[in-house]
Amino acid sequence: MRAAFDETARGRRAYYQITDARVAELVVLAHALAADNHTALCACHRITEAETTDT
Repeated sequence: MRAAFDETARGRRAYYQITDARVAELVVLAHALAADNHTALCACHRITEAETTDT
């Protein structure tokens, strides 16, 4: 699957629109999954860069 984008320049800003409907559906599904698992996601520990280095 390849995401296709349309770019529209307006002044100093560029606006992008997803042209592949499957990508939009994937984003909606990801949002629904995150919403369903909100409590568990909020309880996750975020790993800092310091925790990833071996010293």
